[in-house]
Amino acid sequence: HEQKRAPTAMATAEAEAQRARRLPVARALTMGEELCDGRTVCVGGWVKTGRVQGKGAFAFVELNDGSCASNLQVIVESELRPLADVTPTGTCLVIEGQMKRTPEGTKQPVELRATRIRHVGPCDPQTYPIAKTRMGPEFLRTVMHLRPRTNLISAVTRIRSNLAAATHRYFHDNGFVYVHTPIITTSDCEGAGEMFQVRTKGLEGRKLNQDVFTGLG
Repeated sequence: HEQKRAPTAMATAEAEAQRARRLPVARALTMGEELCDGRTVCVGGWVKTGRVQGKGAFAFVELNDGSCASNLQVIVESELRPLADVTPTGTCLVIEGQMKRTPEGTKQPVELRATRIRHVGPCDPQTYPIAKTRMGPEFLRTVMHLRPRTNLISAVTRIRSNLAAATHRYFHDNGFVYVHTPIITTSDCEGAGEMFQVRTKGLEGRKLNQDVFTGLG
């Protein structure tokens, strides 16, 4: 009879690379049922919320990586990492685990049971400015590098992206060519003012014909 061959070094490296390839949260949620076959998946992102349960035995972590508006629930047991390291809002995590179906009636059909914490980017909850509560746009302007993590700016960004994509797709499908036209501005940076001038003096009483805008077309 045939004996089972030991995996080669190349096969082992390919398997490790496949396991290490991070799966976006959006795909993990979309493919949730397909992934519940015992395979190991890797996800990464920042913690939106985290809470310790079971008298400190495990924690529920809501993980998001910006690929979609929804969060992926991850169950982390205290044996893997001190729960105080992985539950603060804003903490960056890279986690390996297995997708499992959740009990009927829960918010999400699947969740990730962590088996390994590959990376923890700690975040001090005392200084992290994005809180769990709702924050106004005036405050978010003061933390522009972090505001895309909020539900408000995340939703606005996705709407703008879809509108821009639909506009470009419409014109592209109808034979238009996208070009960058000159921008009329009061700034004179790097000699831009020497390209052409827009004058308002001496135009009183003259007909605004093609000659007035010569050089602007």
